[in-house]
Amino acid sequence: MWKEKSKRFPSIKWLCSCALVILLPSLLMGCTLNDRTNIVDVDRSFVTGQPCLPPCWHGLELDKSSKTDVLDTLKGLPFVDQSSIREQSTVWLDSDAEFVIYSCLFQNDEDCGSVLLVEDRVKEITTVVWYDLAFEDVIIKLGSPEYLEYSSYHPEGGGCIISLFWPNSNIIVEFVDTDSDESCRYLKEDGLVPRGLQVTDLIYVSSDGILPESGDCCSRIPWSGFKDK
Repeated sequence: MWKEKSKRFPSIKWLCSCALVILLPSLLMGCTLNDRTNIVDVDRSFVTGQPCLPPCWHGLELDKSSKTDVLDTLKGLPFVDQSSIREQSTVWLDSDAEFVIYSCLFQNDEDCGSVLLVEDRVKEITTVVWYDLAFEDVIIKLGSPEYLEYSSYHPEGGGCIISLFWPNSNIIVEFVDTDSDESCRYLKEDGLVPRGLQVTDLIYVSSDGILPESGDCCSRIPWSGFKDK
């Protein structure tokens, strides 16, 4: 795993305790699942595979696309609030890096996506999922993940983050609950993920951003399947 989780935006105070790289604070830690339903003009490119298959995103490719490509792409996306696009410096695997962050028109008071670049090459693409997408749906599309990680949302405990990893596909999907740790407690019991959990964030990340061990922030276990709550 990379050191700071990409679902986090700079406007959010909480940061994961992992130490290799500082990435975004939460894309949308404050949203509820009900907030994400019934939105028509929303980015569904992961499901449709259009205009390109993941981990490509609207023509942007990991380790290939430049900052100019990113800005040009965002300018052409109908769901992006053009006035919200901004840049921010960060660090990624001990290298200087920068984010391009944006909000969506249907939720322009929240950041809903980002692209991280190192030496003018895209290393990570993160988007909030504003439609119904369960872990089961992702597995039907991608097959079983290789492993998963889980941790508390808050450093002092409470809340739950569960991340499924497809390292060979450069894809990570995450479920975030800012309030309840129930799903993590179920998972800790027997290593099985509760059914029906909704994806909150999609992350496409370069191979050098997925590390062989999880570090201090999370527990990593092999994928063992689902269980009913």
